[in-house]
Amino acid sequence: MIMPLIYTVFLVLLLSCISCRSKDSASTANPTTDYLNQQFVIIFDNDDASIKEVRSTFNDIETISIGSKKIALINLNQRDQGFLNGHFEKSRFQLHSVRQYEASEQIEDLNANELLPVSDKIAKEKAWTLSDGHGVVVAVADDGIDYSHEDLRDSVWKNPGEIGQDENGYDKAANGLDDDSNGYVDDHMGWDFGRNDNDPRPEYFFHQHGTAVGGVISGQSKRESGVTGVAPGASIMPIKFRVGRRWTSLDILRGFKYAVDNGAKIINLSYDIDAYVGDEIFAEALSYVYRSGALIVNSAGNKGLKNPPRGVFDELLLVGSTNNDSTSIDESSNFGDQIDVLAPGFVRSTVPNNSYKNFTGTSFSAAITSGTAALVWSKYPEYNREQVVARIIGTTEILDESDLISTNEFETGVLNAYKALVDLPRLSDLSFLSSETFNEGTLIKILIRGGLDPSSIVRSRFTLFDSSGQSVGSVRLYRENKVGSNTIDLFVESKLTSGQYMLSIEGIVDAFGRPLLGSEPTALTKVVEFTLE
Repeated sequence: MIMPLIYTVFLVLLLSCISCRSKDSASTANPTTDYLNQQFVIIFDNDDASIKEVRSTFNDIETISIGSKKIALINLNQRDQGFLNGHFEKSRFQLHSVRQYEASEQIEDLNANELLPVSDKIAKEKAWTLSDGHGVVVAVADDGIDYSHEDLRDSVWKNPGEIGQDENGYDKAANGLDDDSNGYVDDHMGWDFGRNDNDPRPEYFFHQHGTAVGGVISGQSKRESGVTGVAPGASIMPIKFRVGRRWTSLDILRGFKYAVDNGAKIINLSYDIDAYVGDEIFAEALSYVYRSGALIVNSAGNKGLKNPPRGVFDELLLVGSTNNDSTSIDESSNFGDQIDVLAPGFVRSTVPNNSYKNFTGTSFSAAITSGTAALVWSKYPEYNREQVVARIIGTTEILDESDLISTNEFETGVLNAYKALVDLPRLSDLSFLSSETFNEGTLIKILIRGGLDPSSIVRSRFTLFDSSGQSVGSVRLYRENKVGSNTIDLFVESKLTSGQYMLSIEGIVDAFGRPLLGSEPTALTKVVEFTLE
């Protein structure tokens, strides 16, 4: 009996070491080629006519309401698939596959003497004199949280509708009832969307990512060697979507919806979501959260890439990491004009079984940013999401210009928790970034520095003039601006030739209603001049 036990322990330790080999702390995700149980969804308007039409086609479906839309889940076998594909060619509905993703955690341990305290880099202890994040719920969408950890048990969110005693004197957390009628039984500390149960703890002791992220956000140290997070007064809501090494986009949608519907103001998603581009279900999940006014914070990634694919998701904040002393962007961090803010990526945090480790990567930079957002929202509960973000990115410490030119090529700053609470954000500014000519016209990208009010960015406020002062073509917005947009994309319905141009912008304001830097006070007019070669 002893030898098999030794072999079992050896195998588990070997797997644990393999999972901790690389420097990229964000878990990578790739869609598999096969559909999970041939499962599809239809995304349609949440109105009586559409619901009736869908139900008349399928007898047994499950639907999820996401605001103004519904998602119908359909399980197909090979015989049904051919019929349905033919049917939907003549229908206004479209089938979307439920993508399956696979992860391998990639975390590097650091020697203790290599690590500089996060508090020295972002002034979090000074910030605690003004706010500790109390009253703000941060959902941690990850591989689970060990909520029994002594530094986390007081920080983990408790569902007020599932604690205490029911009318029969039974513990609501374990009475087998959906006491708060939110669709989940005994969800007293979040939910496991992979296994569909109320235990969102990690499955294995080497699943440490979510527990570490949670500690960075809201750990409450119970010993001298413990971990105190950026916002120790905030509550962290465990949203577990990973089962083993896999999950689906539908798990993520359910998790995001649960988080928002149960009061989360911030969702920390420290995962590589590059492979999610083009996933309609994930896009709907982002849209639901965005419409609610909540903030999603995502890690920028650790491959040293300029403008990674996930930069197309303007509904969220992308966070890159600095090196150990926060003097420059870390060489492994993704960078570019799509990155919204930088934060330290070298941390010490909690892991299961009341243990601690040192980690590095943008996963933890995102967690620091989520914690900072909780500090701001706690001090200014009347703020909307855009104002919280403006406080963070508008009070950053800009890195050395030479470093920006050589590595980042974009004026991204390092967040400072204390300054985000006390300083007014810098006035936002706009400048020419790039242009691209197509047969139909010219695409112009205007770089945004600072946080704008997206609702003030409308087509009628842009006019383009050539060097003679003549208006050039019709200008329209190429895409909608959101909280994570770092450019205003304008399409000029005319092929622009070489020469000088002047873009007149009227009435655009920042998240606090202030005019742009350099605007004329009377008309709030900003002029951006540029030359095309």
